[in-house]
Amino acid sequence: VLENEAKLQQMKDENKDPYDIKKFQEVLGESEMMIPDSISRRDKTLEDLREYVALLRKDEADNAELMECEWMVEANKICGEDSSEATKEDPAEIAVTVVDGLAEGEAF
Repeated sequence: VLENEAKLQQMKDENKDPYDIKKFQEVLGESEMMIPDSISRRDKTLEDLREYVALLRKDEADNAELMECEWMVEANKICGEDSSEATKEDPAEIAVTVVDGLAEGEAF
């Protein structure tokens, strides 16, 4: 959003076509509206992950292969050492996965 705000200001400073400026303002407004929804969906997904990890720890505690697999290790990093205790990372500290260059259906 900050980059787009700077670009919008640059367009205004360079006296670009008013129609282009108006359309870019609309795009910027839509981007700003998406941020709260994206944060909400991220937080809901993290909570779902914490619940699922806690369930796996309870139901599959004796399954060492599952508890030590790469996906479980990564889930534990995100959830904290004990998700039943709800040890939570600050959502702002959660890493963002860049998927810009991925083709549809391609794994990351």
